[in-house]
Amino acid sequence: MEAKTRKTVQNAATKQATKKARQAAQRETVKRSVQTIKAAAKFIVRMVKMVIKAAAALVKALIAAAGPVAAIVVLVVIIGVVAALIASPFGVFFSSQDTTPDTTPIAEVAQELASNSMCGSRKSSKPTAMWTVFRCTIPEPRTV
Repeated sequence: MEAKTRKTVQNAATKQATKKARQAAQRETVKRSVQTIKAAAKFIVRMVKMVIKAAAALVKALIAAAGPVAAIVVLVVIIGVVAALIASPFGVFFSSQDTTPDTTPIAEVAQELASNSMCGSRKSSKPTAMWTVFRCTIPEPRTV
């Protein structure tokens, strides 16, 4: 009887020590994460300041080299190119579609991809987890 009591006390002490060690490790992990986040924030602020300085130097160089009108034209062209690059992936939503009989409309393709062609239905009762992406099977291509 006394051996069981001693073993129970030892188990309780072991569990408590394990819990304290786990909590200490979690505190240390949080502390390191906070330090990393602070360092990353400082780095981002420093990089933004450098980009602003570089942009200001570019504008000054353009004005000095080609005059204010040419510099404004060049800046507008650069802004237009950046805007086109950013907006290009969204062009599929408002572009004109090929309406020949042997093509599949974009809306149908998007619906098929969203439903069950790759990884099962989105209307599934089971919640989808990130790991299910890696278990997807690629369907055979459709023949036209």
